[in-house]
Amino acid sequence: LHGDARSTTAPATLTSIVTTHATFHREAAAVLTAVDHGDLEQAKRALLDDNGYAGALASLTDLLVTWARDLNA
Repeated sequence: LHGDARSTTAPATLTSIVTTHATFHREAAAVLTAVDHGDLEQAKRALLDDNGYAGALASLTDLLVTWARDLNA
């Protein structure tokens, strides 16, 4: 995101990756906050939530895999 690949990647793609990466970190923080508060059940639910951590992880992974393929095409 900060190296040579930036110059060969469409701005919309970079924006999508950066935004999704930030969402992933927010969702990961929610999981860690639940753990820190001793609410392990909430942490487990958050980890598996398709609208939370699991969804953010899947979206980010998809974007990064597609981006890597595009860079190597």
